[in-house]
Amino acid sequence: SNVSGMTGRGLEIVPDRQYAKERVLVRVYDLGKTVLTRWHNQVTKSYGAFHSGVEVCGREWSFGMTFDDYSTGVTWNPPTQNPDHSFRETLCMGYTSKSPRQVMEIINGMKKEWKGCTYHVLSRNCHSFSDELCSRLGVGRLPAWVN
Repeated sequence: SNVSGMTGRGLEIVPDRQYAKERVLVRVYDLGKTVLTRWHNQVTKSYGAFHSGVEVCGREWSFGMTFDDYSTGVTWNPPTQNPDHSFRETLCMGYTSKSPRQVMEIINGMKKEWKGCTYHVLSRNCHSFSDELCSRLGVGRLPAWVN
């Protein structure tokens, strides 16, 4: 067939490569590494002190404070392996329709928007970031108890 004036195999229109849908998981941690925090959160889940990160495409992404005006607050670690907090549980948020490349484009955009100096313990924290990333990936919002 004739495509854009070229015949035969001169120009092929190939759809995006098929990929498996990526599962989106929220990893919830007890703040810090102390037994006291884990005990408190066990007793009063609705008023707990938690950290969260979003796992997608094999990496867990989260947001935290930095001590300068230019560094991103967005970092990653292997799933369930945040070095500063004690892993608690996993929430399955569903599957994103985004390709791995689109996922990285979203995250790279968020790295620019989420500077570590903009961190605020109540209004712009790891949970705000996790909620926003889940939203941009097209899956559900974080449950209220996490924040």
